Amino acid sequence: MRLGELMIGAGWAQPAQVAAALLHQRTDRRRLGALLVAYAGVSADDVARGLARQRGVPAALERHLAQRDPALTTVVPAEIAIELAAVPVAWSRGAQGMALVVCFRDPTPDHVAELVRVCGVPIIPAIACEAVIARELAAAYPGAVPREDDDSSVDVNFDDPSSPVFALVDLDDRRVLRDESQAQLQPPRAGGVLPPSSPPVPRVVAPPPVPAPPPVAPAPTLAETLTALVETAERDAVADLAIDHARGTWRGAVVLVVREGLAVGHRGFGGQVSEAALAALAIPLTQPSMFSTAVDERRALVGAPPPGGLVQTRFLKLFEDLGPAPIALYPVAVRGRVVNLIFAIAPIAPLPAAATALGQVASAMGEAYERLILTTRGR
Repeated sequence: MRLGELMIGAGWAQPAQVAAALLHQRTDRRRLGALLVAYAGVSADDVARGLARQRGVPAALERHLAQRDPALTTVVPAEIAIELAAVPVAWSRGAQGMALVVCFRDPTPDHVAELVRVCGVPIIPAIACEAVIARELAAAYPGAVPREDDDSSVDVNFDDPSSPVFALVDLDDRRVLRDESQAQLQPPRAGGVLPPSSPPVPRVVAPPPVPAPPPVAPAPTLAETLTALVETAERDAVADLAIDHARGTWRGAVVLVVREGLAVGHRGFGGQVSEAALAALAIPLTQPSMFSTAVDERRALVGAPPPGGLVQTRFLKLFEDLGPAPIALYPVAVRGRVVNLIFAIAPIAPLPAAATALGQVASAMGEAYERLILTTRGR
């Protein structure tokens, strides 16, 4: 069924509204959904509902997109987002593990498969109208301009047996995960120029004194770190202690948690690492990378980063401001199963000494986890 017919049948648009949009289609090459919003007063949410019913995927409504996780732009590169007119929205946890919810202009099997190939994780496609996709792309990737739509058949009929129908997911489901630390982030306000009628802004003669920041405590020594790992009673403290040690010997480091076929960001510092970047960091261990090698072969990697795929390249971009630098990567194992990876880059101390110390910390992390597991079971 064509979108206009579907919208009228569902009560989301009146015949006169569809007729008005079709009239504008003679001079405006945008798709019918965008024209219904622009010229006929139909809401973007109702257009999304119509497209979702037509294409057999979830509708990405305004309330979903308002909660879009901005950190996910590190998972979907700008060039592929623009090429596919696709905006990452949130992580979703399902029976098969973690999947990425992505809002498409065209959720075709080829587009979804291409995004799976690039990102290395399962994709849950959703849909919104063309105008909304353009707005969200511009907000997520400043300066991005979606590839011009070359589909001349604007109101396409998808009542074809070969038309793709994807499994639906409720975007309001509690398993659709978002980084709550990003809830207060807002895009920059447009403008910034005061209107002519505004009174002049008084010049500040002297700013108030700013108190000096508290002194930064020196990083713990290796001996202090190993002792603290033996004594800690909190599982979350294990990664914190490892990162505290790395601050004294490396310019950047990340602890990743290994679960459900992914290496997920947990703690870290240096380069462009932030809480948002860590929350969005999910490295598929089924793709070739130094991380999959460390997990599969249960061995450390020290020196220049080995060849890896796209996911490794994107990860190393977090530290590109450090320049070419040696790395150390150690698996943290508990009873033969890798539970963490600790990665460090750009040693401050000589590489052999820094890497050896990091390896001792990784071993002590595994012992600490095992001790805490036994302690918990013994209670």
